[in-house]
Amino acid sequence: MPECNICGSTSFATAPNNRLSRKKQAPLCTSCGSLERQRIGRELTSAVRIREKFKTYTLLDIGKDSTVAKGWFASSSVMEPSDAMIDRLGNREKFDFIVCSHVIQNLRDPRRAISRLVSSLSDDGILFLNYPSPVTRRETEQLNTGYRSTGPRYIFGRDFEQTYHTVVPEAYVVAAEGTDPVTQDTDIVYFATKSPFWTTQLVKNMNARLVH
Repeated sequence: MPECNICGSTSFATAPNNRLSRKKQAPLCTSCGSLERQRIGRELTSAVRIREKFKTYTLLDIGKDSTVAKGWFASSSVMEPSDAMIDRLGNREKFDFIVCSHVIQNLRDPRRAISRLVSSLSDDGILFLNYPSPVTRRETEQLNTGYRSTGPRYIFGRDFEQTYHTVVPEAYVVAAEGTDPVTQDTDIVYFATKSPFWTTQLVKNMNARLVH
């Protein structure tokens, strides 16, 4: 029986709007509320976690998220997932691990947001970034939202990877494909870091590829 790798539950339901996974499985953990993206993220970050290092790290979640366990880190904080809040980053404290999961598709300027997030990393820091839907799409599409202030503005394709060398020229960007242990759906997750050490660890431990 499939088990949630975040809380251990074996009970799942349809996601909001009665959504099923691509493999037609119920993806929502009824215990912790995780979906495919959180469980894939937990699987991948667990593969690269070095306990002694993480125990000294500061965590920043862009929006409430369960991808990584707060107990892994020395401290954690949550920031509102908005253009205005993210734009303030980079000028004050630095963070060692930042999680930005399914946020940038709702922002006015995703490229600027990624740049600000990377600028907020410590020299040894890691940015965890995922968004819909490079695993299924080749080309990025900007949605015609009109005056709509909420909901997705973009659907990203694999072509978005080509922008990283200009968006975050100071960072290494690694792409890793993971599988949800519950639905068996796959997804692509991106990690950005300024650290050669972490770049090597990410590529080696997740059998990932270096994008930039």
